[in-house]
Amino acid sequence: MEDVQVPVRKINAIAVFLRDALTIGAVVSAALSFAAFVVWAAFGATLARQASEVLGLDQLATRADMAALHARVDDVARRLGEVSGDNQITVVDLSRSFVVSPVTPGGLVDAVIYASRTERGQACIMISAAITFETQDGVRIPGPERAAASQLPATMTRLRFQYPAPKGLPAGRTGIWMTGHYDCPWGRAVEEHGPLTFMVELPA
Repeated sequence: MEDVQVPVRKINAIAVFLRDALTIGAVVSAALSFAAFVVWAAFGATLARQASEVLGLDQLATRADMAALHARVDDVARRLGEVSGDNQITVVDLSRSFVVSPVTPGGLVDAVIYASRTERGQACIMISAAITFETQDGVRIPGPERAAASQLPATMTRLRFQYPAPKGLPAGRTGIWMTGHYDCPWGRAVEEHGPLTFMVELPA
């Protein structure tokens, strides 16, 4: 019996040793993890900044990313200015404006436009207005330019214009772009609105 109990005691001792070792290892691992968290919380930002400086990442961000960011901010500001009308001389409500369809090449384009001048645009004088036809293939065909007979009102107003359509205008979906030329206190200005789309049909 004595010979059998000796190996059992050794196995029990080994098991106790392994259990204690695993417990100690778990405690040490938890302590190291907590210490690493504390170090990163205290010095992580500084270490990251120093690493980026060593790698030159901050210089890349300053030169390339910041330039791109400034360009995007300027573009957003410009778009917001266009939407709000702050940068515009004239506002055209394209959702209410339309062209009577169909239009035949060489015929008349009968357009109804809802437009007004902005507060900024009231300091400008419209010199002339022109339209440009754009085919469904993206080809632009210049239309007539006329001297301004009157100035746009300061409130949204329904206006009606008639323009001759080019004789070589192809059949299909077409748009017109309206361009105004202005004399403003800050100099000459050109502003384009559109497109108003309509169908061009060849005469039977």
